[in-house]
Amino acid sequence: VSRMASARRGSAKAASPINAGNSVFYVPAEEVSTAPTPKQPPPRPPPPSVAVPGATQAAGQPLQVTQPAEQALPHALAEQEDFSDVEKYNIINTAGADKQSHLMLVFFACNLPEKPALDLDKLLRFLKSQVDKIVENDYSIAYFHHGLSSKNKPGLMWLRKVYGDFDRKYKKNLKAFYVIHPTKFVRFCLNMMQPFISSKFGKKVSFINTLSDLDAIVDRSQLSIPSSILSHDVTITVEKVSLVPAVAEPATPPAVFGCPLEQIAAVHGETGVPMILITAAAYVREHGMEVEGIFRRSANSQTVKEVKEALNKKQPVDLSSYDDVHLAAVLIKSFLRDLPEPVLTFALYDRVMALPDLNAGDNVAVVKEMLGALPARNNAILTFLLKFLAEVAKLQSVNRMTESNLAIVFGPNLLWAKDQAASLQAMHKMNIFTQYMITHADELV
Repeated sequence: VSRMASARRGSAKAASPINAGNSVFYVPAEEVSTAPTPKQPPPRPPPPSVAVPGATQAAGQPLQVTQPAEQALPHALAEQEDFSDVEKYNIINTAGADKQSHLMLVFFACNLPEKPALDLDKLLRFLKSQVDKIVENDYSIAYFHHGLSSKNKPGLMWLRKVYGDFDRKYKKNLKAFYVIHPTKFVRFCLNMMQPFISSKFGKKVSFINTLSDLDAIVDRSQLSIPSSILSHDVTITVEKVSLVPAVAEPATPPAVFGCPLEQIAAVHGETGVPMILITAAAYVREHGMEVEGIFRRSANSQTVKEVKEALNKKQPVDLSSYDDVHLAAVLIKSFLRDLPEPVLTFALYDRVMALPDLNAGDNVAVVKEMLGALPARNNAILTFLLKFLAEVAKLQSVNRMTESNLAIVFGPNLLWAKDQAASLQAMHKMNIFTQYMITHADELV
């Protein structure tokens, strides 16, 4: 201790503390370490700055990436990608909605060009870009297989890639995948892909042998089917015609669904609005106004079919006995879609397509004048619907059904062309017009 004290007094260097349990000993600096300080390597230069979509960086903090750059960059590019070289072939198109009120995409294999005229990876990106527009709603896909040959047929590996790229986001709301004019090759492909296809997806696939069978699913006039497919259907239909014609029972004319508005007997006495709309809307108003995604979801297809058949036979139906608010919502959409002529009428279609941007300026007077030209019963139905949908939109913070979301669902059910397919541009115009009507319902009706 004496020697340490003497050394401390004679030393000009500061002592360093060393902790040992609860005690602290002070040792001269030269006794702490006599080894030379190792030479430190020069600091590495900072990495070059790279702009990554979805990435943020605070001062002095590491780069934060919300999604992998290799995923973010293609997504950003896809939003800006020019698909005109794909669109010109009319391989993928829209069809408004099917008779279950699912928004529908159509794929025509006969329009695939010979390899390698088309970049199949770009075709896949284009397909996804179209599905992205409707994926938040229940939707269906109709695939027309006729016209696929060895010259334009994609390989199995590409088909597997398509299935893999369409993750749960896309498969969740896909309600049906219709294969029209299937062949042994299609069935072979599905069998080969069984190990990679979920059982849930497999149950959504349906084979439609003829276009007459397709009529039960969607209005063919909305599909713009290529002439080669129409000719092929005539050929196979003739081959399947029985030599002994069957005696068909006379069909009972529909009383509600598929019936012209002026022929529907079950209407509200004062307004002329069909009772199915009043009853179904009342059920939704009581049980579904705060249900997230109301009008976006489907009901059981067999139940919907049974209820529609009962109402068309003038049989009483108690919606409360089914305990399914989505059934009531689907019946509203299905009633509108099954009409021989849309509520907004064929006559109004061209005027809606010719409208400029409705959001630029005050166009309430213009739209009000257009709606005023509708027949009385059409006007009454539209007035009823717009007031009801405006009520739904007021609770959008709970049910997530904004005016825009409601327009995507109801636009194709309120207006369609008489003899032409629903193009993407036309669908956009319909939706914008429907959104404007819902947003300005108090001023228009």
